[in-house]
Amino acid sequence: MVFGGASDQIRQLHQQLEAKKVHCRLLQVSAAFHTRYIAAAATPFRQKLAAVSFQAPHGTLYSTALAQAYPDTPAAITEVLANQLIQPVLFRQTIEALYQQGGRLFIEIGPKGVLGKLVADILKDRPHSVVSLNTSDKGEER
Repeated sequence: MVFGGASDQIRQLHQQLEAKKVHCRLLQVSAAFHTRYIAAAATPFRQKLAAVSFQAPHGTLYSTALAQAYPDTPAAITEVLANQLIQPVLFRQTIEALYQQGGRLFIEIGPKGVLGKLVADILKDRPHSVVSLNTSDKGEER
């Protein structure tokens, strides 16, 4: 579970969880992504997205903000992307939805293999495969 919010509140929550012996850590991020704290970024992002010519997907593409497939129309895709900045990530629900639709192979492109480990934790003993392309602890391979 990831909590996002004001730095002081997050530090206080971290201390409370540690006091109760709950394994937790502070993430080193530049902002409280996927929360109202970055709402000011949504407007310029939406404006930049308006210049992108989206097409209806040829396959099923899932949004972790919706935990379901993106809509089919370019305008609706743009809206989902713009709002994704300030909406919570529904990662577990998205992985479960993909699995229910037959998804068994999960490929992680980002660094450190964190999401692949989360997928493995979510699906546990159910048949699936995870391929993480960059598991380096240093982040992006150069």
